[in-house]
Amino acid sequence: MKKILLITAAIFIATQLFSQVITVNVDEVKTFKHIGAINPLDVIENHHFVESYETECKYILDLDKKTVALYFDNSLISKLNIHLIENNIENVYAIYLNDVSRDGTKIKTCYFIDLNKKSFYFSWYDIDADLVALQTHTKYNMHVK
Repeated sequence: MKKILLITAAIFIATQLFSQVITVNVDEVKTFKHIGAINPLDVIENHHFVESYETECKYILDLDKKTVALYFDNSLISKLNIHLIENNIENVYAIYLNDVSRDGTKIKTCYFIDLNKKSFYFSWYDIDADLVALQTHTKYNMHVK
């Protein structure tokens, strides 16, 4: 009987870990780009190009349903499936999407989220152009449900 209770409790706790919806409203973005394959988190220190701009977009990352939705001006632009969620440190996530094809180009995408520091990064690797980009959000707010 104790085993059944422990297993039930473990399943409940495991499902609660991923039953989070993270909403990020972004007003300003800074994108760092590096030519050649590199760890996305190293692009800030080793970038070849950088650009900043204002925007009105919203990301909704549903860790339970394993989806990422992107909205511009409150219109849904895309909703993609999450391939893998890494959570090696409490409240720190690396969220990988399946390869995204845009105009026949393979793009590998990943979101890095640290709920403790309220930081949010979006990275992509364009295989054809051999370009890594990391997008930091300089004006944004994040909500977790």
